[in-house]
Amino acid sequence: VSLDVAPLMIEVAAVLPLNYVADEPIGIGGKVSADIAPLTVYVAADVQIPDADVGGDALMEFGGGVSVALMDGVSISADATMCDDTIDNTDVRVGVTANDLIPGLSVSLTAELFNLLNTAVIDDADDAAEWAVVCDVSYAMETAKPYLGVRYGTYTVSDDSYTYAADTDEPFKLNAGVELYVIPDVTITIDYNSDDLTSSTKTNGELKFKVKIAY
Repeated sequence: VSLDVAPLMIEVAAVLPLNYVADEPIGIGGKVSADIAPLTVYVAADVQIPDADVGGDALMEFGGGVSVALMDGVSISADATMCDDTIDNTDVRVGVTANDLIPGLSVSLTAELFNLLNTAVIDDADDAAEWAVVCDVSYAMETAKPYLGVRYGTYTVSDDSYTYAADTDEPFKLNAGVELYVIPDVTITIDYNSDDLTSSTKTNGELKFKVKIAY
């Protein structure tokens, strides 16, 4: 459910188990954002309520962020989230984005710190904060759009799941490819992706060819 009362946008959502699946939690969240040039700000919160048969405590998460438009096409942003989970409880991101300073070119650079107050040991990670640096570049042309994304750090993301690596085993993630628009109404994508090219558990990655037809 959303309510747009300029300059505010209010959103509320609930996630319920499909067909009341046993033991699955219920999620409820809300977000309030405001767009007041050159600032865009938001605050958000959500709660995960465990199934009564499972028991346990509800998990709360709070967050907020701000984005500042420095000039046409260039912005900086910062956001933070806090959770009462003992493992992943405080995350911070700071980034800069530049679009069309050179026509068609988009660049973003983000620095991330995770679990700053981590009190648990999981996988091969110690209880220190995890970090990552992310860079994405794309260049849109009339018949093609090449793109490149890299991620390096002690904290990786794969299909929306998070993996901690040892401090001496920092994975390097690479995603590169090109979208081709050489045939009317058809987009051909050649995409290479590896979640980890450098650590002891490195993978060679996948090369995919996709064709999308739209009328």
